[in-house]
This record gives sequence, C-alpha cells and structure tokens, in this order.
Amino acid sequence: SNNHLFDHWKATIVDLKKFKSKPVNKLETDKEIWIHILNDAPSLKQGEREALKKDPVFRRALERLEMLSADPKTRKRYQASVNDQRDHLAVLEAAEKAAEKKFRQQEREQIAIALLNQMLSSQQIAAATGLTVEEIESLANA
Repeated sequence: SNNHLFDHWKATIVDLKKFKSKPVNKLETDKEIWIHILNDAPSLKQGEREALKKDPVFRRALERLEMLSADPKTRKRYQASVNDQRDHLAVLEAAEKAAEKKFRQQEREQIAIALLNQMLSSQQIAAATGLTVEEIESLANA
C-alpha cells in the first residue's frame, strides 16, 4: 500500500472563477500565489513573473509554463529535455539496484566465509545465506 506517500500531502479544491485577482505583491500565501498563477498566467506582466520567480518552486513552475506555451519547436526541445532527464534517472536507478544486489551478494559471501571458519557444513551455510552449495564450496576453495 502507498498510503505513506500521502501522509503529509494535502489537496485543495478551488473554484478559480471565485478567486479575486490581486496584485502579485499583495499575495500573502503560497496557495494564493498558486491560484494566481493558474488563473492569470497568460496575462502576467514581466515584472510580476520576475517577482514570482524569486521563489525556486514558482520559478520552476513558470519556466515550465513558458516552455509549454512557447512555439512548437521550443516545446519539442523542452519535452526532449524532460525525456532525457527521465532516461538519466532511470539509468541511475538501475545502476543503484545493481550495486545493491552486488552488495547483498558480497554480504552473503562474507557471512558464508565466517560460517565456513566455524566449521559449519555447506548445506547449513546454504540454508542460512541463500547461496548455493556450489557457491559456498567455491568460497571454501578460494
């Protein structure tokens, strides 16, 4: 279950039509800023955009919005960049999983060597570590 993912997450439903637009410098909460961006993004003046971009979260949101509303070539380049970033993260995740697997294997082998030194049988060590009898005998002969 993924309930733990939502323990600190909160959703707010807002009727954007009922939100009264204020000048950017009068927005007091992050929620008001998000609603303002969602409601008035196309009509934001350059100065308002710059004021909002002082916060890294809103800077990233506005940059993405600008890319998505740009011409098709720019949008395509942006999407390619996002795809490259996802691919890179997938490669890193795969490498991390492979490293974890290798580490667990090395741990099992170290435990097996310690158990061999205590004169346990290969079958007992195999049962305790999950290694095969052949792997244990190979470690014993190394």
